[in-house]
Amino acid sequence: MAEWLKDALKQSHADEIKYHNSALHDLNSRHTRTQQKIDTLYDEKLDKKITVEFYEKKLAQYSAELDAIIASIQKHKDANINYIQLGVNIIELSQRAQELYLNKATVDDRRLLLTTIFEDLKLKDGIITLIFQPS
Repeated sequence: MAEWLKDALKQSHADEIKYHNSALHDLNSRHTRTQQKIDTLYDEKLDKKITVEFYEKKLAQYSAELDAIIASIQKHKDANINYIQLGVNIIELSQRAQELYLNKATVDDRRLLLTTIFEDLKLKDGIITLIFQPS
């Protein structure tokens, strides 16, 4: 079970890395394009090709876009850290699950855990039949 869990986490992490890298690549491209727009806008202002009002309006617009892009990049970085921590927590929990279940969990905690993991539990003639929740 522990090996299956590690393999599943590794595969999930590989998928998450692909998504994360793709999203960051797109965000970095948007950042570069928006910064280029600001640079071009500045040059046009210096060359007096645009009015001060137009410059200020577009600068505010592009600056807001940059702020949103930077915030999205930070969210992706934070999400990646949280994802890794979640994986570590899952592994640690799986290694200590029996101890926690037997020694620390209340009856309500045990019931919640079992109903989360299993779709159905049946006891018949001293034999428990387990049906896992679909993933």
